[in-house]
Amino acid sequence: EIARQVVDLDPNYPQGYAQIGNNLLQMNRAEEALVNFQKFNEMIPGSALAKYALCHALVAAGRAAEARAVLEEVK
Repeated sequence: EIARQVVDLDPNYPQGYAQIGNNLLQMNRAEEALVNFQKFNEMIPGSALAKYALCHALVAAGRAAEARAVLEEVK
């Protein structure tokens, strides 16, 4: 809830989306987490951390082929 409040206050704060995504992954809500990690990745293009988080969420959502594509971007 606090991470959502942060994003509501400043929708341009990438870390807020990362925190929401992490929390949703912990609650086994991978598809919802994925939306937030995609936003996190879009906000800081070229970030290995954002791509790692996105890759992790894709795997958790059962989307391994897409995760491999993101992994190749990191490489």
